[in-house]
Amino acid sequence: MDENKFNKIYNSYFEDYELHSNKLNKKIKLDELFDKIDKTIDSWYWYDKKLTKLYFDSGMSMRDLSKETKISLSSIFNTLTNAKKRIKKIQKIEVLEILLKKYLKRLALTK
Repeated sequence: MDENKFNKIYNSYFEDYELHSNKLNKKIKLDELFDKIDKTIDSWYWYDKKLTKLYFDSGMSMRDLSKETKISLSSIFNTLTNAKKRIKKIQKIEVLEILLKKYLKRLALTK
């Protein structure tokens, strides 16, 4: 096998490895985020926790949840709206922590 062919095969393998590695890292980070969200939801008041998990896990619409649980649509709407705001707040905090770590790394490297 000549060196040119070997380099092409090696580079192709390395690119595939890098692609799969990046996908795996993204999946791990996503799983970690879901775990944080789950832990946060678990700390909520029982009603908010049960309704939020039921909504996300079942895939039912708010109207369907209202029919199945006999809870008013407005109550479900308000609970889930507040839950989504709280979850978004977690994501914002997570992003800010990541940005702060990156900034501190850059700052340390420039010294």
